Amino acid sequence: MMRHKSRPKPSKSNRSGPDGLLNFFADLVDTSHMPVPRIPRRSLKRSHRGERDRGATLIEAAIVMPVLMLIIFSVLEMGMLFRNYLSVTQLTRDGARSASAFGRDYDADFRTMSTIQHTVNVITSGEVKRVVLFDATDGRENARVPDICTTADPSNPNAINPAPANLDANIFKHDQDLTSAEANAITRCNIFTPDTWLDADRYGCDDLGNAGEDPDFDLNWCPFVRDVSAKDGTDYVGVWVEFEHNWVTGLFGDSQTITETMIMRLEPKEF
Repeated sequence: MMRHKSRPKPSKSNRSGPDGLLNFFADLVDTSHMPVPRIPRRSLKRSHRGERDRGATLIEAAIVMPVLMLIIFSVLEMGMLFRNYLSVTQLTRDGARSASAFGRDYDADFRTMSTIQHTVNVITSGEVKRVVLFDATDGRENARVPDICTTADPSNPNAINPAPANLDANIFKHDQDLTSAEANAITRCNIFTPDTWLDADRYGCDDLGNAGEDPDFDLNWCPFVRDVSAKDGTDYVGVWVEFEHNWVTGLFGDSQTITETMIMRLEPKEF
């Protein structure tokens, strides 16, 4: 029969006074005879495994996060590009409708550009570089803007159709008294840019750029030579817009050029 060792009783001499009382309670809570708890090996393995899992998670996040951010910014950039594309399409349609409605009015092009300006005011993250109004009668719905009209200096309309020396420039611009060869050689398009297209003094087909004057923007296809006769068939007007969209994040470069064309038949006003 096993005998349990009894704890030694504190001596009476140690029980007197404050120190004795403290010694008494210290003897009561003595834990030297108690076994030391052991941590199971399984718990230690789980602890090490948790640390490894956290390290793997950090590595995976470092790999996935750049790809995720690239996708997010790409979606945002494409969304803004698509929004501006829709705005440019609407701008082109508004311009074509206006040019069709104003027909051969004296200030048709100026009023058309005023309509376009209203749409331009709501576009962000980019700017309109140029707008071209051109005669699309020959090709009709399939007509394309002449290449020279997309690259020529917009501040000098005479660079597109320099008038023959033997003809008065005013007659040349208005398609009057021209041979068929001379008439066919004319490129009928008017170029406009945002910084000057609301300058009303540069419309009307009467300032030719002589004696230091600024030539009118509508010289190359004057509104009042456009055919709006229902009997003969009205002309077709085309509107071509060049827009520069600015990327926000720079992931795809600095800018992206958007071009849009809309062609409509002039509304008949003569029957």
